[in-house]
Amino acid sequence: MKKIITILCAGLITFSVAAQDMAISGTFGLLNPKLRLQYEHLIGDRSSAGANLNIYFVNWEGPKLEAFYRIYFGSDGNEEGIFLQAKGGVGVLSNLYYENDEWLIPGTNSYIYDNKTWTTYGGGFAFGGKIATRSGFIFESHIGYHIWTPPVYNFSSEYDDYYTYTGNAAALGEAIGWYLTTGLPLDFQMKFGYQF
Repeated sequence: MKKIITILCAGLITFSVAAQDMAISGTFGLLNPKLRLQYEHLIGDRSSAGANLNIYFVNWEGPKLEAFYRIYFGSDGNEEGIFLQAKGGVGVLSNLYYENDEWLIPGTNSYIYDNKTWTTYGGGFAFGGKIATRSGFIFESHIGYHIWTPPVYNFSSEYDDYYTYTGNAAALGEAIGWYLTTGLPLDFQMKFGYQF
């Protein structure tokens, strides 16, 4: 977590030093509760680069940092309108259920997993639009596709007994849950912010 925040701060400082046109925006996700903060910096007549910091609060909690590059199809020097975006990133997430008694192996004091924290990598592309008012307030939205590596399960040595007891229902349930929440391939975002 500290490394991701340090990298994000270094990137923001670097972009801010050469800043001519930049935007900061954010949102709070309701379906999969998370806080999303975005920094964007104009780097050419019709392109920009930036980063999203997503902090998840439910299912798999923790930070996920995404760097992106956009090409705008508006007028020259205007960081708004329709855009095409490519992104890639990394996240350090942990399983909230690790310490829940449901994940204890029956008849033991051991949990199913040896480690609750894991790293996810991914990327994707999106198509969207951005509107900026004269006062600097912005609204943007995009829809696209992204894929992230699923949770890595470090099963404990006692898991073999549990596997025969449940038929691997725990791991299957978590895999399905990942692709319906944090790992959902549909990338839909709406953000509000300020451009200066």
